[in-house]
Amino acid sequence: MRHQAFAVLTASLILGYAVGESIEAKTIYKGVTIPGGGVCQPSIPSSAAGIAQRANGFRNEGTTSVFAICGFPLPEGVNSFTIYFWSLDGTDRSFNCTATDGLPIYGQQYSVKTISTSGGQGYQQWDDSDFNGNAGDKMHGYHSITCNLPSQMSVIYFDASYNDEVGR
Repeated sequence: MRHQAFAVLTASLILGYAVGESIEAKTIYKGVTIPGGGVCQPSIPSSAAGIAQRANGFRNEGTTSVFAICGFPLPEGVNSFTIYFWSLDGTDRSFNCTATDGLPIYGQQYSVKTISTSGGQGYQQWDDSDFNGNAGDKMHGYHSITCNLPSQMSVIYFDASYNDEVGR
């Protein structure tokens, strides 16, 4: 009986050691994509003439520019995020967007960039270097983008990249 108990204990220790050694900490690069139609809205609702929130994007189908604000949920520790645009009529346009990182009560940072579409499409990316940090570093969180969206322009989607720390 003692030999059997010792054999079971030894086998358990060896198995536990083998399983414990096969699990190692690592960083996995991940991404998330969010459709524009679900997260954008006119920043001034009374100026919403021509705005359409559709499955294929937040569309300004009107004849004048509209300020659109897009707040989107992102995982903690995002390294960068990108907004993508599409021209409804194929015409190239140039316009500004302001992204935020952080909360106003904790020193929110702003970054203004110009988007210039080519072939009716365009995008713009922000990372921590746009908010007084270093490219590749984790951002603070609580992100939003406000754009002076020209007529016949659509916000199609956002994407973000982040590192998931596993096994730590």
